[in-house]
Amino acid sequence: MNKFNKGVTLVSLTIYIILCLLAIGMLSTITTYFMKNLDDITISQKSDDLFNSALAYINNDLNNKELIYIKTGKDGADREYLVFKFNNDSEHIYNVEEGSLYFLTKEKSNSSEFDKNIVLGQAVSAVGNNEIFKFEDQKLNIKINILGKNFAAILSTNLSN
Repeated sequence: MNKFNKGVTLVSLTIYIILCLLAIGMLSTITTYFMKNLDDITISQKSDDLFNSALAYINNDLNNKELIYIKTGKDGADREYLVFKFNNDSEHIYNVEEGSLYFLTKEKSNSSEFDKNIVLGQAVSAVGNNEIFKFEDQKLNIKINILGKNFAAILSTNLSN
């Protein structure tokens, strides 16, 4: 007479554990892939948001009816800047320094202190050897890299320097 083993044998338990480990490994691989994609999308959206925010500030100043002149360039420490001067003797300055884009305001141009200092973006740099801000022919060209993503914009104005 044959005896039938009606229970969990060591072989079936080992096969069950191996299959469970394979399933968990496949799920973790798929989860890691999707989480990495979500991180990449989040970084891309963050750089888009930072650029749009900075562009909104610049566009607001560019379309201000009190605008007298626009100046772009580099100072002695190789910091790039964009300056908007207004009829009421105030200035709005966009300054790229140590990898950050700053928005500075001076209510009186002869004052040495800034009234407002806002960081508009971090991990900011020029695109290649280009200048970040360039104003010529009544157009403001902006070429900037934020968080590893390149952006470019051309804004027009009726103002000429």
